[in-house]
Amino acid sequence: MIEAYPLQWPIAWPRTPSDKRRDAKFGAVIARSDGTQEWSRFTRGVSMAEGTQRVLLELGRLGVAREDIVLSTNVELRRDGLPVSNRRAPDDCGVAVYWTLDREKQCMAVDVYHTVGENLAAIAASVEALRAIERHGGAQILKRAFLGLKALPASTQPVMTTTQAAERIAQHAGGTAAMILDNAGEAKERTRLALARVHPDANGGSATEKFLLVTEAKRILGIHHGVTL
Repeated sequence: MIEAYPLQWPIAWPRTPSDKRRDAKFGAVIARSDGTQEWSRFTRGVSMAEGTQRVLLELGRLGVAREDIVLSTNVELRRDGLPVSNRRAPDDCGVAVYWTLDREKQCMAVDVYHTVGENLAAIAASVEALRAIERHGGAQILKRAFLGLKALPASTQPVMTTTQAAERIAQHAGGTAAMILDNAGEAKERTRLALARVHPDANGGSATEKFLLVTEAKRILGIHHGVTL
C-alpha cells in the first residue's frame, strides 16, 4: 500500500540532485466570470495548499475519485490525509502522486522545484496536458501515455543504504562494495556493467525488479560520490 507520508518515491524514476533544483513560475488559481477556474501566470511561488488543490482538481476532471488519489510527500498529514500547509518545508521537496483510474494504477513524480507546492503544481500541469490530448481526439496517445505511467512501480520497500547500493552493483558486476564506495571511477564502470547485465533488452524486453533496483543503486551511489554515474 502506498503511504502519503513519508514520501514514497517510485523506484524507477530518477531523482533530481538538490543543486539542480530550480524556481518555478507557476501562479495562483483565479476564478473566471463563468464560475470555472484557471491558473494565473504570476511569477510568485505556489503554496502547498494551492498545489494540492490543483492536483485534486485536475485529477477530478480526468475522472479520478478523491479516495483513489494519494499525494505522497515528506510533509506531515492532516486528518483528511492531505499535507499540512503550515509546516516548514522538508529538505526533500519531492512529490509523488498515485491514483487509480479504470482499475489501473498510475503515478507521476516531480522533484525539480524548490518547494512541495511547486512540484505539486507541476504534476497538476502535466495532468492538464494529458487531458488536452484527450480533448483533441488523441485517445490512443493518452492511453499509451498512461501505459507508460502504469509501468513504473511504487517504491514500497525501504530505500537502500549507500553500502547496500554498492553491494547491489557488486552482485551483478563483480568487485567489492568497498572498492565501489572508495572510487568514483570504479563505481561508474561497475554500475554501467551491472545495468547492461540486467537491462530489459538483455532480459526479454521486460523491466525486471533487478533492473529497477540497480537503477536505484546507481542514483544512491551518484549522490555518494557527488557525480553522475
